[in-house]
Amino acid sequence: MTESALIPDESEVTPTPARARRRTPRRAIVEKDTPPRSRVVVVADQSAPTQSDFRKAVEAITVRNVSASGEITFIQRKAFNAMISIAQKNRRNDEVTFEVPLSEFETLVGHTTSGGREYLKSMARALTDVKVEFDFKGDSPGRKSTWGVANMIAEFYITDDGRGVKFSFPPELAKKILNPEIYNRIDMRMQNLFTSHSALTLFETVSRYWGSPQNETFREHWTAWSMILSGSTKPHAQFREFSKMLNRALDQVNAHETRFEVVPHFSKRDRKMDKLWFVLQPLEQPQLPLNGTPTIIGDEVLKRLRDFGVRDDDITSLAMRYEEEYLLAQADFTDKRMKKKGADPVSSPRSFFMAAVEGNYADAPRRPLNASGGPQAPEAPKLRQAGKPNARQTMNAMRDAWKASKMEGARMNFQSMTDDEKSDTVRRMAENHPTHSVAWNAYRKNGLTKTVETTVIDLMFKELYPDDPTAEELLEFAIENGSLVSSSAASH
Repeated sequence: MTESALIPDESEVTPTPARARRRTPRRAIVEKDTPPRSRVVVVADQSAPTQSDFRKAVEAITVRNVSASGEITFIQRKAFNAMISIAQKNRRNDEVTFEVPLSEFETLVGHTTSGGREYLKSMARALTDVKVEFDFKGDSPGRKSTWGVANMIAEFYITDDGRGVKFSFPPELAKKILNPEIYNRIDMRMQNLFTSHSALTLFETVSRYWGSPQNETFREHWTAWSMILSGSTKPHAQFREFSKMLNRALDQVNAHETRFEVVPHFSKRDRKMDKLWFVLQPLEQPQLPLNGTPTIIGDEVLKRLRDFGVRDDDITSLAMRYEEEYLLAQADFTDKRMKKKGADPVSSPRSFFMAAVEGNYADAPRRPLNASGGPQAPEAPKLRQAGKPNARQTMNAMRDAWKASKMEGARMNFQSMTDDEKSDTVRRMAENHPTHSVAWNAYRKNGLTKTVETTVIDLMFKELYPDDPTAEELLEFAIENGSLVSSSAASH
């Protein structure tokens, strides 16, 4: 069964679920193209606001990228949300420029890793260059909607001491997002749970309609939804490719949203997929997630790239430069090339995949920003030249290799358990580590998902190795694995 089985192919009428779930699986529903019922959508606060909430104007939720170059990436949307939240909480009188400690901004965005600061600079360059149509809901005739086009932010600065950032919005846009009349109240912690622009955008869009009379979104051609969810300047060339992205986004939203389940609906015209909309089905026992840890790399991307032999530090670098959907498209292309009959064998899957990413072999709609078409994305870390050893880099590489090895041991240990043993382990981890409430809520709803398994394995590793390895332990590990040769062996 393919990953896109939940979304019907253009030749299908009755969709089938991709895999079994604890609760009733989401099914895409194909209907006749009937006009939606007239209604007024009232966006109301469903719960008391929290410190992590901000009000996002509906005009800024569904946007279309109309830039001559560049794309709206996952990190850019998270940064845009962080700026709105900061501006709304710190605004004084008619202030139009806002300042916040750099560390706080990085934390809100979810990028506090080494090299993250340089990436934030690149992100700011891109955001000041990206131009979008606000309140975009497609081009259907008769649709009443406000319309405007502007850059997402006007300016962005890092202060002289390097410890703060300043930014502002275009004047007319600032009026709408600082004092929105109609808005969706969004918990900033939720965006930390997603790993792609499409998942975060889908969550922001559909949750706006929670509590409306019909609990359903607007209806528009799937190509319009393709541009809204991907952040690209053009839609997917084929519905099948769009459905892959949509399925992954739906899986993420339904895994973390505790109030409702998102069900896609389609209509057909001349046996081809036409309009798409989403219906929100209430869950029986809604709960609010308590916290969320920033996630840069999704489990699927991490596993597939590791299978190609890509190192974790290179995966992190790729995730900061490219969208998740773009990387998955190149991974699909690499898999097809490796399985192609009659073709020369791929001697190095890692090298082929890296070349596919740089050259966009999959012809994916998501592309990195480049010098010829927009602000330059930060370069991947360069390999140091032979003969010029760097002690700090060597120690960091040894520490990463040690951790990867121990994590793999914990993973193999968990996967070798029986189902009962796994359940007991999850319950024990939930009792000992209650702060990971998002994973435990997901376990109660959907069972042992990939997110829950990753959390448990990480906690198993931390329980076994609560302290960082010493230099002696790293040296011993490197010698045992052949990374280094002991002095006694080298002398023979």
